[in-house]
Amino acid sequence: MTDEQLHYIFIAAFLLFLALFFFVETCIEHYNPPIGHTTGVVIVVGIGISAAVYGLAQKYSEDQQWLDDLEFDDDLFFYFVLPLIIFPSGYNMRRKKFFSNIGTIMKFGFLGTIICFAVYTALCYGASEADLLTKPNPDGPGTVKVDFQIYEILSVCSLLCSSDVIAAISMVSYKEQPKLFSIIYGEGVFNDIVSIILFNTV
Repeated sequence: MTDEQLHYIFIAAFLLFLALFFFVETCIEHYNPPIGHTTGVVIVVGIGISAAVYGLAQKYSEDQQWLDDLEFDDDLFFYFVLPLIIFPSGYNMRRKKFFSNIGTIMKFGFLGTIICFAVYTALCYGASEADLLTKPNPDGPGTVKVDFQIYEILSVCSLLCSSDVIAAISMVSYKEQPKLFSIIYGEGVFNDIVSIILFNTV
């Protein structure tokens, strides 16, 4: 099998994965199963496809460059994959309830994320300066201080302030509590946006 054929297989697997994501999300939205979520199915399928593609590259490709190309590319994720994931959520959003609660959503999603980022950064920086962050000493017994740079603290805290609303939103029914559902959903959307911007800014 040539490298060009492997290249087409990788593209087909990637497109198949995206199509499967949209199909599973539509089925779960339509049938509303009592357990499970789109994310769990996608993670399991993604692990399987990744293992199969990696095995093909390792077995049939003579060029080590293919294995290097399989590494995670953040630019590809942010500019190509993430918009395709966010688009269905925005398209299927209940816009009337969302915009009627936009003030509360902005408080939790925007202001809350900024405050959370500032508090996490202050706590991590204070713990680092007070020598409270330690790790086992690789050269002997005891522990040694973990020396974090401010850049590293800001990077980690920008990721920590991103909350996952999947578990919360799966327990709230839109038909029974439309306002609460819209606030949780909107907070999650704004929270992710602010966290991504903070991470890229840092």
